[in-house]
Amino acid sequence: MTIWRLATRVLDSARLLRGLTGRHQSERGLQPGEATIVIGKNKKPVGVFCDAGGRLHAVTAICTHLDWELEFDPGSQAWACPRHGARFATDGAVLSGPARIPLTVTAIPEQLRETRSPRPSAG
Repeated sequence: MTIWRLATRVLDSARLLRGLTGRHQSERGLQPGEATIVIGKNKKPVGVFCDAGGRLHAVTAICTHLDWELEFDPGSQAWACPRHGARFATDGAVLSGPARIPLTVTAIPEQLRETRSPRPSAG
């Protein structure tokens, strides 16, 4: 086994363990400007961003260049690939390569959907 394959397996195992040990958030309450990665129904990471108006936006959190899990960069408010540096807007659009294909917009994972009760009517 080459060192490259061994390193890839170690990193893949670390990503799996991170999902199993809860380092991916699964709780509600993102504040505007914050983002998190949760594991979706298909066992794939989903990136969720809360915009200034409090609306949630979800995209697949896997780089379209070489299938690496993305991280959120709060400074630039963009999804970033730690492997080769591709960057994506919070709506999934490619900001910089090497990726050329945008992220897929997806449904908000159930664990982050807010249940809102209707506001009482005034009067």
